[in-house]
Amino acid sequence: MSTTPFARALLVAALALAAASTAGAAADHRSPRFHAAWMEHFAQQRGPEQTDRVTKTFRVGRTAALELSNISGDIVVTGGPGEEIAIEATKRVRGRDDAEAKQQLSSVSIEAVERGGRVEVRTVYPRMSNNRVSVDYRVTVPAGTSVDVKSVSGDMKVTGVKGDLRAESVSGEVRAETGGQAARVKSVSGDVELTGVSGSGDVNVASVSGDVTAKNIKCRSLDAGSVSGEVRLIDVDCERSQVSSISGSLEYAGPLQKGGRYELKAHSGNVRLALSGTTGFEVDASTFSGTIRTDLPITLKAAGEGRERTRQSLRGTLGDASALVVIKTFSGDVTIAKR
Repeated sequence: MSTTPFARALLVAALALAAASTAGAAADHRSPRFHAAWMEHFAQQRGPEQTDRVTKTFRVGRTAALELSNISGDIVVTGGPGEEIAIEATKRVRGRDDAEAKQQLSSVSIEAVERGGRVEVRTVYPRMSNNRVSVDYRVTVPAGTSVDVKSVSGDMKVTGVKGDLRAESVSGEVRAETGGQAARVKSVSGDVELTGVSGSGDVNVASVSGDVTAKNIKCRSLDAGSVSGEVRLIDVDCERSQVSSISGSLEYAGPLQKGGRYELKAHSGNVRLALSGTTGFEVDASTFSGTIRTDLPITLKAAGEGRERTRQSLRGTLGDASALVVIKTFSGDVTIAKR
């Protein structure tokens, strides 16, 4: 079965982590062998740094595509005028001495090819080696380029790109300012921030262990969430949204659209919905151990002889009720306010 470079890198990283954990559990930290191995590792990390810079340029026109896969190192992609994709890759390593560092640098290669306006770049490491080289990328692209970047370990920053964007890191922060129509921005361990999507595409922004922030987003649908972190969505305008957090608060600020559906769900955190515009909506809000507060003149739905409004639940409508809002949290407060 064939796999992508990113999938292979992730598998290698997971296997290395598992092997290190197993070896660490079996080792006796008081033994001379363990002490010698640790001192060697420390010396390697503290040795002289060696770098090697690789540059490549491709003439692609004003609209193109970039696919970049890295294992260790930061990635910066900047969109601007021009018709070229310019790549600068800086390899870095610390060794016990200059000779070892240079040998490790030379064993890592940067592969870059262009096919019909699509440039594919990847970092290639030798198989079955203890290579410690990291590679930082600085890439400039035409503003209309579609960008797809992936990394196992490293921060990412993308600015000035108006094409579709996909940026994913296993361990690192991901930050993007884009004028594109669609975006998929994710990190397993790191904060994620997305600004400036505008169009009719879909947006997906998420982190497992980190905060998620999205600002000035106009799209068809928005899927945002974090397992362990806060989620803040400011100036968001979309037809549908699904927002979730397991351990963290949620904030959603923006207008609703007629016929739109909006779901905000948290387990351990507060949920705040700040609405602008005049679109009416139906709301179904509940909390298990918190309270619900609203500043809007919501008409409560009848339930038998009573009305659906308690400290822990709220069901009602505002205006023409053309949009649907569902808010649920287990141990947090719910606030619905006018922005």
